[in-house]
Amino acid sequence: MSTQFDVRRLNNHNPASLGRWQLTQSHHEVNYTPNKCHASAPTLSELTSGQRTNAQEVTSSCHCNSFLNEVPVQLRKGIVSYLSSGDQTSLSITPQNHHFFRKFADDINHRQLKSILDNLNGNCGGTICRGSINSPMFEVMFRPMTDNHNNQVQVFDIRKNIIHTIEVKKITRFGEGFSTCAVYVRDCPYILISGGYGKTQTTIEKYDVVENKWAKCCSLKNSRIKHRMVFVGRSAYIIGGKTSASIERYDIANNNSEEITTLPIRVHSFAATTYGDNVFIFGGKSQNGDVACVQCLDTRSGKVHRWPDLPYKCSGGQAIVVKDQIYFATNHGHMIKFDPTSGQSILCSQQPYIRKHFTMFSNQDRLCIFGGLRTEGPVESGPSSMSPNSMYIYDPDSDTWTFERSYNETVSVYSSCTVRYPKECPVKPFMKLFGYC
Repeated sequence: MSTQFDVRRLNNHNPASLGRWQLTQSHHEVNYTPNKCHASAPTLSELTSGQRTNAQEVTSSCHCNSFLNEVPVQLRKGIVSYLSSGDQTSLSITPQNHHFFRKFADDINHRQLKSILDNLNGNCGGTICRGSINSPMFEVMFRPMTDNHNNQVQVFDIRKNIIHTIEVKKITRFGEGFSTCAVYVRDCPYILISGGYGKTQTTIEKYDVVENKWAKCCSLKNSRIKHRMVFVGRSAYIIGGKTSASIERYDIANNNSEEITTLPIRVHSFAATTYGDNVFIFGGKSQNGDVACVQCLDTRSGKVHRWPDLPYKCSGGQAIVVKDQIYFATNHGHMIKFDPTSGQSILCSQQPYIRKHFTMFSNQDRLCIFGGLRTEGPVESGPSSMSPNSMYIYDPDSDTWTFERSYNETVSVYSSCTVRYPKECPVKPFMKLFGYC
Protein backbone atom coordinates (compact mmCIF):
# COMPACT_ATOMS: atom_id res chain seq x y z
CA MET A 1 0.00 0.00 0.00
CA SER A 2 1.32 3.47 -0.86
CA THR A 3 0.35 6.68 0.87
CA GLN A 4 1.92 9.98 -0.09
CA PHE A 5 1.34 13.68 -0.59
CA ASP A 6 1.61 14.86 -4.18
CA VAL A 7 2.52 18.53 -3.82
CA ARG A 8 3.50 20.81 -6.65
CA ARG A 9 6.77 22.38 -5.67
CA LEU A 10 6.72 25.81 -4.04
CA ASN A 11 10.28 26.77 -4.97
CA ASN A 12 10.96 30.49 -4.62
CA HIS A 13 7.28 31.06 -3.78
CA ASN A 14 6.48 30.81 -7.47
CA PRO A 15 2.70 31.04 -8.06
CA ALA A 16 3.00 28.98 -11.23
CA SER A 17 4.35 26.10 -9.18
CA LEU A 18 1.72 26.38 -6.46
CA GLY A 19 -0.62 23.46 -6.26
CA ARG A 20 -2.84 21.61 -3.84
CA TRP A 21 -2.14 18.64 -1.67
CA GLN A 22 -3.33 15.26 -2.84
CA LEU A 23 -3.43 12.26 -0.56
CA THR A 24 -4.02 9.07 -2.53
CA GLN A 25 -4.38 5.58 -1.19
CA SER A 26 -4.86 2.27 -2.88
CA HIS A 27 -7.68 0.10 -1.60
CA HIS A 28 -6.89 -1.57 1.71
CA GLU A 29 -9.03 -3.51 4.14
CA VAL A 30 -9.09 -2.15 7.69
CA ASN A 31 -8.44 -5.58 9.20
CA TYR A 32 -4.82 -6.11 10.20
CA THR A 33 -3.98 -9.79 10.55
CA PRO A 34 -0.22 -10.39 10.56
CA ASN A 35 1.22 -13.46 12.19
CA LYS A 36 3.03 -11.20 14.61
CA CYS A 37 2.49 -7.59 15.60
CA HIS A 38 5.54 -5.33 15.68
CA ALA A 39 6.21 -3.41 18.88
CA SER A 40 7.62 -0.70 16.63
CA ALA A 41 7.52 -0.36 12.85
CA PRO A 42 10.68 -1.76 11.19
CA THR A 43 13.03 0.71 9.62
CA LEU A 44 14.49 0.34 6.12
CA SER A 45 17.89 -0.55 7.53
CA GLU A 46 16.39 -3.27 9.72
CA LEU A 47 14.51 -4.78 6.81
CA THR A 48 17.58 -4.86 4.58
CA SER A 49 20.11 -5.92 7.19
CA GLY A 50 18.02 -8.52 8.95
CA GLN A 51 18.75 -6.96 12.36
CA ARG A 52 15.14 -7.31 13.42
CA THR A 53 14.80 -10.12 15.98
CA ASN A 54 11.88 -12.02 17.39
CA ALA A 55 12.67 -10.54 20.78
CA GLN A 56 11.65 -7.16 19.40
CA GLU A 57 8.19 -8.36 18.46
CA VAL A 58 4.99 -8.93 20.35
CA THR A 59 3.29 -12.26 19.75
CA SER A 60 0.00 -12.53 17.92
CA SER A 61 -1.80 -12.55 21.26
CA CYS A 62 -1.77 -8.74 21.03
CA HIS A 63 -4.96 -9.10 18.96
CA CYS A 64 -4.50 -5.98 16.82
CA ASN A 65 -7.97 -6.41 15.34
CA SER A 66 -9.71 -6.22 18.71
CA PHE A 67 -7.82 -3.04 19.56
CA LEU A 68 -8.58 -1.56 16.11
CA ASN A 69 -12.29 -2.03 16.82
CA GLU A 70 -11.94 0.56 19.58
CA VAL A 71 -10.61 3.11 17.09
CA PRO A 72 -13.03 5.26 15.01
CA VAL A 73 -13.59 3.84 11.54
CA GLN A 74 -12.12 6.84 9.73
CA LEU A 75 -8.77 6.38 11.55
CA ARG A 76 -8.35 2.64 11.02
CA LYS A 77 -7.06 2.70 7.45
CA GLY A 78 -4.32 5.13 8.41
CA ILE A 79 -3.24 2.97 11.34
CA VAL A 80 -3.25 -0.18 9.20
CA SER A 81 -1.18 1.58 6.55
CA TYR A 82 1.30 2.77 9.16
CA LEU A 83 1.61 -0.70 10.73
CA SER A 84 2.10 -2.23 7.30
CA SER A 85 4.60 0.25 5.86
CA GLY A 86 5.86 2.43 8.70
CA ASP A 87 4.76 5.48 6.66
CA GLN A 88 3.87 8.18 9.22
CA THR A 89 2.06 10.32 6.63
CA SER A 90 -0.80 7.83 6.68
CA LEU A 91 -1.65 8.90 10.23
CA SER A 92 -4.05 11.79 10.79
CA ILE A 93 -3.43 12.75 14.39
CA THR A 94 -5.27 15.80 15.72
CA PRO A 95 -5.78 17.19 19.22
CA GLN A 96 -9.32 15.80 19.04
CA ASN A 97 -8.36 12.20 18.22
CA HIS A 98 -4.93 12.05 19.88
CA HIS A 99 -6.30 9.89 22.72
CA PHE A 100 -7.38 7.11 20.33
CA PHE A 101 -3.84 6.76 18.97
CA ARG A 102 -2.40 6.88 22.47
CA LYS A 103 -4.64 4.08 23.74
CA PHE A 104 -3.93 1.92 20.67
CA ALA A 105 -0.18 2.42 21.04
CA ASP A 106 -0.38 1.49 24.72
CA ASP A 107 -2.57 -1.56 24.04
CA ILE A 108 -0.14 -3.11 21.55
CA ASN A 109 2.96 -1.60 23.20
CA HIS A 110 4.04 0.09 19.95
CA ARG A 111 7.17 1.99 20.92
CA GLN A 112 7.57 4.01 17.74
CA LEU A 113 3.98 5.24 17.75
CA LYS A 114 4.34 6.13 21.43
CA SER A 115 7.45 8.12 20.58
CA ILE A 116 5.62 9.97 17.80
CA LEU A 117 2.79 10.88 20.17
CA ASP A 118 5.23 11.99 22.87
CA ASN A 119 7.00 14.28 20.40
CA LEU A 120 3.71 15.80 19.33
CA ASN A 121 2.78 16.64 22.93
CA GLY A 122 -0.89 16.34 22.07
CA ASN A 123 -0.61 18.49 18.94
CA CYS A 124 -0.32 17.45 15.32
CA GLY A 125 3.05 17.16 13.69
CA GLY A 126 4.45 18.09 10.28
CA THR A 127 3.38 15.76 7.50
CA ILE A 128 1.76 13.34 9.94
CA CYS A 129 -1.41 15.36 10.27
CA ARG A 130 -2.97 18.78 10.00
CA GLY A 131 -1.33 21.48 12.06
CA SER A 132 1.68 21.51 14.33
CA ILE A 133 4.15 23.87 15.87
CA ASN A 134 6.12 23.81 12.63
CA SER A 135 3.36 23.79 10.01
CA PRO A 136 1.23 26.84 9.18
CA MET A 137 -1.83 27.43 11.33
CA PHE A 138 -4.26 30.34 11.12
CA GLU A 139 -7.20 31.53 13.15
CA VAL A 140 -9.71 33.00 10.68
CA MET A 141 -12.08 35.51 12.28
CA PHE A 142 -15.19 36.97 10.66
CA ARG A 143 -16.22 40.37 11.99
CA PRO A 144 -19.83 41.49 12.49
CA MET A 145 -21.43 43.41 9.64
CA THR A 146 -21.29 47.13 10.50
CA ASP A 147 -20.97 50.37 8.60
CA ASN A 148 -17.25 50.51 9.39
CA HIS A 149 -16.32 46.98 8.32
CA ASN A 150 -19.05 45.06 6.53
CA ASN A 151 -16.81 42.63 4.66
CA GLN A 152 -13.70 42.18 6.78
CA VAL A 153 -11.98 38.95 7.66
CA GLN A 154 -9.07 38.91 10.07
CA VAL A 155 -6.48 36.18 9.67
CA PHE A 156 -4.23 35.60 12.66
CA ASP A 157 -0.97 33.84 11.76
CA ILE A 158 -0.46 31.79 14.93
CA ARG A 159 3.20 30.96 14.24
CA LYS A 160 4.23 34.53 13.44
CA ASN A 161 1.81 36.28 15.82
CA ILE A 162 0.64 38.62 13.05
CA ILE A 163 -2.91 39.75 12.20
CA HIS A 164 -3.94 40.49 8.62
CA THR A 165 -7.17 42.43 8.02
CA ILE A 166 -8.59 41.56 4.60
CA GLU A 167 -11.53 42.87 2.60
CA VAL A 168 -13.56 39.90 1.33
CA LYS A 169 -16.58 41.04 -0.67
CA LYS A 170 -17.98 37.52 -1.01
CA ILE A 171 -19.05 37.35 2.64
CA THR A 172 -21.36 40.37 2.36
CA ARG A 173 -24.03 38.08 0.91
CA PHE A 174 -24.30 36.31 4.27
CA GLY A 175 -26.42 38.08 6.85
CA GLU A 176 -25.88 38.17 10.58
CA GLY A 177 -26.10 34.76 12.20
CA PHE A 178 -24.00 32.77 9.70
CA SER A 179 -21.60 30.05 10.81
CA THR A 180 -18.21 28.84 9.58
CA CYS A 181 -15.96 25.82 10.02
CA ALA A 182 -12.74 24.45 8.55
CA VAL A 183 -13.01 21.16 6.64
CA TYR A 184 -10.46 18.97 4.88
CA VAL A 185 -10.59 16.90 1.72
CA ARG A 186 -7.49 14.69 1.37
CA ASP A 187 -5.89 17.05 3.90
CA CYS A 188 -6.52 20.08 1.68
CA PRO A 189 -8.11 22.89 3.76
CA TYR A 190 -11.43 24.52 2.93
CA ILE A 191 -13.74 26.86 4.83
CA LEU A 192 -17.50 26.35 4.81
CA ILE A 193 -19.86 29.24 5.49
CA SER A 194 -23.63 28.83 5.83
CA GLY A 195 -26.88 30.41 6.91
CA GLY A 196 -27.60 33.83 8.38
CA TYR A 197 -30.46 36.30 8.15
CA GLY A 198 -31.71 37.23 4.72
CA LYS A 199 -31.46 35.23 1.51
CA THR A 200 -28.71 32.88 2.68
CA GLN A 201 -30.60 30.91 5.36
CA THR A 202 -30.31 27.68 3.34
CA THR A 203 -27.07 28.59 1.54
CA ILE A 204 -23.74 26.87 2.07
CA GLU A 205 -20.59 27.85 0.20
CA LYS A 206 -17.07 26.43 0.17
CA TYR A 207 -13.89 28.48 0.07
CA ASP A 208 -10.75 26.79 -1.28
CA VAL A 209 -7.95 28.13 0.92
CA VAL A 210 -5.09 27.08 -1.37
CA GLU A 211 -6.56 28.18 -4.70
CA ASN A 212 -8.42 31.19 -3.25
CA LYS A 213 -11.68 30.22 -4.98
CA TRP A 214 -15.33 30.06 -3.93
CA ALA A 215 -17.86 27.38 -4.89
CA LYS A 216 -21.57 27.24 -4.16
CA CYS A 217 -22.71 23.99 -2.57
CA CYS A 218 -26.08 22.28 -2.43
CA SER A 219 -28.90 23.94 -0.49
CA LEU A 220 -29.50 22.97 3.13
CA LYS A 221 -32.70 21.15 4.02
CA ASN A 222 -33.55 23.71 6.74
CA SER A 223 -32.92 27.40 7.19
CA ARG A 224 -30.13 28.26 9.65
CA ILE A 225 -29.52 31.30 11.83
CA LYS A 226 -27.11 31.40 14.80
CA HIS A 227 -26.32 27.72 14.37
CA ARG A 228 -22.99 25.88 14.48
CA MET A 229 -21.02 23.72 12.06
CA VAL A 230 -18.37 21.14 12.94
CA PHE A 231 -16.25 18.76 10.90
CA VAL A 232 -16.05 15.03 11.70
CA GLY A 233 -14.51 12.41 9.42
CA ARG A 234 -15.45 13.42 5.90
CA SER A 235 -18.60 15.41 6.65
CA ALA A 236 -19.70 18.70 8.13
CA TYR A 237 -22.55 18.70 10.64
CA ILE A 238 -24.92 21.68 10.67
CA ILE A 239 -26.54 21.89 14.10
CA GLY A 240 -29.57 23.71 15.48
CA GLY A 241 -30.16 27.44 15.27
CA LYS A 242 -33.04 29.87 15.77
CA THR A 243 -35.12 28.43 12.96
CA SER A 244 -34.52 24.68 13.30
CA ALA A 245 -33.66 22.05 15.91
CA SER A 246 -32.55 19.58 13.24
CA ILE A 247 -29.03 18.33 12.53
CA GLU A 248 -27.88 17.90 8.93
CA ARG A 249 -24.88 16.02 7.64
CA TYR A 250 -23.22 17.60 4.62
CA ASP A 251 -21.15 15.18 2.55
CA ILE A 252 -18.36 17.35 1.18
CA ALA A 253 -17.10 14.96 -1.50
CA ASN A 254 -20.56 14.25 -2.94
CA ASN A 255 -22.03 17.72 -2.28
CA ASN A 256 -25.28 16.58 -0.69
CA SER A 257 -26.97 17.21 2.63
CA GLU A 258 -29.34 15.05 4.64
CA GLU A 259 -31.19 15.54 7.89
CA ILE A 260 -30.14 12.88 10.38
CA THR A 261 -31.77 13.82 13.72
CA THR A 262 -32.94 16.67 15.96
CA LEU A 263 -31.74 18.20 19.20
CA PRO A 264 -33.76 17.13 22.29
CA ILE A 265 -33.49 20.74 23.47
CA ARG A 266 -33.74 23.29 20.71
CA VAL A 267 -31.00 25.88 21.12
CA HIS A 268 -29.09 28.50 19.21
CA SER A 269 -25.97 30.56 20.04
CA PHE A 270 -24.28 27.59 21.72
CA ALA A 271 -20.69 26.32 21.79
CA ALA A 272 -19.74 23.05 20.11
CA THR A 273 -16.65 20.92 19.66
CA THR A 274 -15.76 17.41 18.53
CA TYR A 275 -14.26 14.58 20.55
CA GLY A 276 -13.60 11.48 18.47
CA ASP A 277 -16.85 10.61 16.71
CA ASN A 278 -18.93 12.71 19.13
CA VAL A 279 -20.03 16.33 18.92
CA PHE A 280 -20.63 18.06 22.26
CA ILE A 281 -23.07 20.97 22.36
CA PHE A 282 -22.75 23.26 25.39
CA GLY A 283 -25.49 25.58 26.65
CA GLY A 284 -27.14 27.98 24.25
CA LYS A 285 -30.36 29.96 24.15
CA SER A 286 -33.80 28.37 24.12
CA GLN A 287 -37.19 30.05 24.02
CA ASN A 288 -36.92 30.50 27.78
CA GLY A 289 -33.41 31.96 27.81
CA ASP A 290 -29.98 30.52 28.51
CA VAL A 291 -29.70 26.82 29.35
CA ALA A 292 -27.10 24.69 31.18
CA CYS A 293 -27.67 21.51 29.21
CA VAL A 294 -24.99 19.44 27.48
CA GLN A 295 -26.11 17.51 24.41
CA CYS A 296 -23.95 14.98 22.56
CA LEU A 297 -24.33 13.83 18.97
CA ASP A 298 -22.90 10.40 18.20
CA THR A 299 -22.09 10.71 14.50
CA ARG A 300 -21.87 6.92 14.11
CA SER A 301 -25.41 6.21 15.30
CA GLY A 302 -26.90 9.59 14.41
CA LYS A 303 -28.44 9.89 17.89
CA VAL A 304 -28.29 12.74 20.40
CA HIS A 305 -28.05 12.11 24.14
CA ARG A 306 -28.30 14.37 27.19
CA TRP A 307 -25.27 14.59 29.45
CA PRO A 308 -24.98 16.09 32.97
CA ASP A 309 -25.70 19.81 33.00
CA LEU A 310 -23.07 22.52 33.27
CA PRO A 311 -22.64 24.38 36.59
CA TYR A 312 -24.17 27.53 35.06
CA LYS A 313 -26.65 28.52 32.38
CA CYS A 314 -24.83 30.12 29.49
CA SER A 315 -24.84 30.90 25.79
CA GLY A 316 -22.12 31.71 23.29
CA GLY A 317 -18.51 31.05 24.16
CA GLN A 318 -15.95 28.64 22.72
CA ALA A 319 -15.04 24.99 23.44
CA ILE A 320 -11.80 23.17 22.55
CA VAL A 321 -10.21 19.80 23.35
CA VAL A 322 -6.82 19.78 25.08
CA LYS A 323 -5.27 16.58 26.45
CA ASP A 324 -8.51 14.58 26.30
CA GLN A 325 -10.47 17.24 28.22
CA ILE A 326 -12.87 19.83 26.81
CA TYR A 327 -12.34 23.40 27.96
CA PHE A 328 -15.37 25.65 27.61
CA ALA A 329 -14.90 29.42 27.94
CA THR A 330 -18.26 31.10 28.50
CA ASN A 331 -19.43 34.63 27.80
CA HIS A 332 -19.76 35.08 31.57
CA GLY A 333 -16.06 34.80 32.39
CA HIS A 334 -16.01 31.13 33.37
CA MET A 335 -13.58 28.49 32.20
CA ILE A 336 -15.11 25.02 32.61
CA LYS A 337 -13.22 21.77 32.21
CA PHE A 338 -15.54 19.03 30.97
CA ASP A 339 -14.63 15.34 30.99
CA PRO A 340 -16.06 13.79 27.78
CA THR A 341 -15.94 10.30 29.28
CA SER A 342 -17.65 10.90 32.64
CA GLY A 343 -19.55 14.14 31.99
CA GLN A 344 -18.03 15.80 35.05
CA SER A 345 -17.62 19.58 34.96
CA ILE A 346 -14.97 21.42 36.98
CA LEU A 347 -14.71 25.20 37.33
CA CYS A 348 -11.23 26.48 36.51
CA SER A 349 -9.66 29.88 37.07
CA GLN A 350 -11.86 32.79 36.04
CA GLN A 351 -11.05 34.55 32.78
CA PRO A 352 -9.07 37.79 33.30
CA TYR A 353 -12.13 39.79 32.27
CA ILE A 354 -15.62 39.06 30.98
CA ARG A 355 -16.10 39.37 27.24
CA LYS A 356 -18.33 38.15 24.44
CA HIS A 357 -17.82 37.66 20.69
CA PHE A 358 -14.30 36.30 21.17
CA THR A 359 -12.37 33.45 19.61
CA MET A 360 -10.33 30.71 21.29
CA PHE A 361 -7.77 28.38 19.74
CA SER A 362 -5.18 25.90 21.00
CA ASN A 363 -1.45 26.15 20.50
CA GLN A 364 1.02 23.73 22.09
CA ASP A 365 -1.58 22.46 24.57
CA ARG A 366 -2.41 25.96 25.74
CA LEU A 367 -5.54 27.97 25.03
CA CYS A 368 -5.45 31.44 23.53
CA ILE A 369 -8.44 33.77 24.00
CA PHE A 370 -8.49 36.72 21.68
CA GLY A 371 -10.87 39.45 20.55
CA GLY A 372 -14.35 40.20 21.79
CA LEU A 373 -16.21 42.98 23.51
CA ARG A 374 -15.74 43.54 27.22
CA THR A 375 -19.12 43.30 28.93
CA GLU A 376 -17.97 43.84 32.51
CA GLY A 377 -14.85 45.40 33.98
CA PRO A 378 -11.68 43.39 34.44
CA VAL A 379 -12.04 40.53 36.88
CA GLU A 380 -8.54 41.31 38.08
CA SER A 381 -6.24 44.23 37.44
CA GLY A 382 -3.27 43.80 35.16
CA PRO A 383 -1.14 45.45 32.51
CA SER A 384 -3.94 45.19 29.96
CA SER A 385 -6.71 46.67 32.12
CA MET A 386 -6.71 49.85 30.03
CA SER A 387 -6.31 48.11 26.68
CA PRO A 388 -9.38 47.94 24.45
CA ASN A 389 -8.47 44.40 23.44
CA SER A 390 -5.96 41.81 24.57
CA MET A 391 -4.90 38.20 24.16
CA TYR A 392 -4.55 35.91 27.16
CA ILE A 393 -3.05 32.43 27.35
CA TYR A 394 -4.55 29.76 29.59
CA ASP A 395 -2.35 26.89 30.79
CA PRO A 396 -4.51 23.87 31.73
CA ASP A 397 -1.67 22.22 33.67
CA SER A 398 -1.21 25.11 36.09
CA ASP A 399 -4.75 26.54 35.77
CA THR A 400 -3.31 30.02 35.24
CA TRP A 401 -3.81 32.90 32.82
CA THR A 402 -0.95 34.91 31.30
CA PHE A 403 -1.17 38.21 29.47
CA GLU A 404 0.23 37.84 25.95
CA ARG A 405 -0.24 41.15 24.17
CA SER A 406 -2.71 43.97 23.54
CA TYR A 407 -4.06 45.60 20.39
CA ASN A 408 -5.15 49.15 19.70
CA GLU A 409 -8.38 48.11 18.02
CA THR A 410 -11.25 46.22 19.59
CA VAL A 411 -11.76 43.06 17.55
CA SER A 412 -15.27 41.67 17.78
CA VAL A 413 -15.46 38.14 16.35
CA TYR A 414 -18.78 36.83 15.08
CA SER A 415 -17.60 33.48 13.73
CA SER A 416 -14.17 31.86 13.56
CA CYS A 417 -12.35 28.66 12.62
CA THR A 418 -8.81 27.31 12.80
CA VAL A 419 -7.16 26.35 9.50
CA ARG A 420 -4.16 24.00 9.62
CA TYR A 421 -1.88 23.12 6.73
CA PRO A 422 -0.23 19.69 6.53
CA LYS A 423 3.05 21.23 5.37
CA GLU A 424 4.65 24.51 4.39
CA CYS A 425 2.80 26.72 1.93
CA PRO A 426 3.22 30.48 1.27
CA VAL A 427 -0.52 31.02 0.73
CA LYS A 428 -2.58 32.43 3.59
CA PRO A 429 -6.40 32.21 3.83
CA PHE A 430 -8.20 34.86 1.75
CA MET A 431 -4.92 36.19 0.43
CA LYS A 432 -3.35 35.89 -3.00
CA LEU A 433 0.32 34.99 -3.08
CA PHE A 434 1.32 38.61 -3.72
CA GLY A 435 -1.66 40.48 -2.30
CA TYR A 436 -5.10 40.30 -0.77
CA CYS A 437 -8.27 39.01 -2.41
